[in-house]
Amino acid sequence: MPDTPIYPSTRSLQSSGETKRTIADAVNNRQLERICKGHYLPMSVETDEVDRLLARASPNGWVGRASAAQLWGLDEFGGFDRATVVAPMSSGARGPGIVRTRTTPELAVHRSRQVTTVAETLVDLGARLRARRRWINDPELISPTDRVELAMESAIRFGLCRIEDMMTAVEQSSPRRPGRSTLEAVLIRRPSDTPATESYLETRMVQLLRAAQLPDPQRQVVILDADGIAVSRVDLLIGTVVIATDGLAFHTDREQFERDRRQWSMLTALGHHVLVFTAPQVERQPRYVESTVRDLLRRHDPRILSQRGRSAPVLLRNAAA
Repeated sequence: MPDTPIYPSTRSLQSSGETKRTIADAVNNRQLERICKGHYLPMSVETDEVDRLLARASPNGWVGRASAAQLWGLDEFGGFDRATVVAPMSSGARGPGIVRTRTTPELAVHRSRQVTTVAETLVDLGARLRARRRWINDPELISPTDRVELAMESAIRFGLCRIEDMMTAVEQSSPRRPGRSTLEAVLIRRPSDTPATESYLETRMVQLLRAAQLPDPQRQVVILDADGIAVSRVDLLIGTVVIATDGLAFHTDREQFERDRRQWSMLTALGHHVLVFTAPQVERQPRYVESTVRDLLRRHDPRILSQRGRSAPVLLRNAAA
């Protein structure tokens, strides 16, 4: 399985056996760092390596590339592959893990460390990520563009960066800057005015549907009953077909288990057709997922299958020029 998102929630920690007391103790002992309401970042020995490199590159060094993505807690970056710190060419800092550059990107301070902004980090990732296998021994790969999208959706989800910030980073970059075209491609293919996905798995489902040339799903849609009362907020919706993704925490939370089934029954009564896919199905059985969605649409929403065009994209000014 791919790296899990780096920001575990209180619920996911509790589903794995933790209690509020043990979570609080982990925060006090610096094993966890609270990065926003209800979400935490596990501390690791790799952060010590970054701090060591920053000390060597001081006072002007910063965390960059994949290490910056890990520090921000973006999806696809569950840990440092190799700690990387960037320093100005004039600094004289050298050695493994230190990269020197003539230009200084836009920087921020996060977790008491100087680091490239999320938008700058995403541009850098587009230049350096390689395709990776979805799981061990899988012949199919997740493309670099899809990996940048996974990171980007998590950045929006956690309020770390806005689409406008990413567009500005692309527009202000030289057309020849490595990584610019990758982030630009991700932004252009993203339907306009679309909320972020709510999980890594949900982003992977969106990517699977796109690769299958199925219509873009609406995200985080509130379904109302005949009286205008909200019945449920669904992950993904194509026509009358509701697509839900089922992560590990779902199985271990009985209250959520019951709540979800009650909502699915109400959606069915309102004329919707609910499909639920597990993480192994999304990652290991994409053909099954694709054919199931396509067959249900063919039976209940055949006209939608012909609407394969993307929603009007948010075009970048440089791309339109």
